[in-house]
Amino acid sequence: MDLLMDRDALAAFLQRDFAEVAPDFSVDRADVAGVDLRLRVGAGHLRPGGTVSGPSIFALADVALYLAILSRIGPVALAVTTNASIDFMRKPAAGCDLQGAAVEAGKDAGCGRCSGVQRRDQ
Repeated sequence: MDLLMDRDALAAFLQRDFAEVAPDFSVDRADVAGVDLRLRVGAGHLRPGGTVSGPSIFALADVALYLAILSRIGPVALAVTTNASIDFMRKPAAGCDLQGAAVEAGKDAGCGRCSGVQRRDQ
């Protein structure tokens, strides 16, 4: 499936339609393989001990997949998540980014996966 929204279009969409959360995220890459989205971790995202909270990681996964799907179907602000699950395999560290990859995106539904990756600059 062709890419209908590139990195700049996704970032602009996020800023325009979801301005309240847009400052928390950085769209680092968007191509046919998927989307790299970074959470700009602040004090409000951390649990005691400096680890990123589960709800913050879940929000990152949800937004990453949302943008990965939109990159394929175009700017559909009312697209919704109907099912999601998450497995925490290890303690989430502040220096972790999330990659969202749209596995399948059709007219009415999409499916994807996310995985955490350590940033290259650490």
